[in-house]
Amino acid sequence: MIWNTWKQIVGRKNFNSNLEEFKNLLSNSFKEINSNVWGKTVRHVVREVEAKYYEKFNITSHANNSEHN
Repeated sequence: MIWNTWKQIVGRKNFNSNLEEFKNLLSNSFKEINSNVWGKTVRHVVREVEAKYYEKFNITSHANNSEHN
C-alpha cells in the first residue's frame, strides 16, 4: 500500500526525461510519505485487510494467530 501511495505521488508530478531529475523526484516523493501516511496505512491494514484475512482463514482472534507461528 505504501508502494502504491508513492507511485501516486510520483505520478502527480511532471519531469522532463532527465535521469538525475527523475532520481530527485523519486527521493523527494518518498519523503512525502511521513508518519501520518504510515499511520493511516497501518490503521487501514489492521481494520480492513487483517479482518478479511482472519475471516478468510476462519481465525477467531489475533491470539489464535500466534499458535500457528
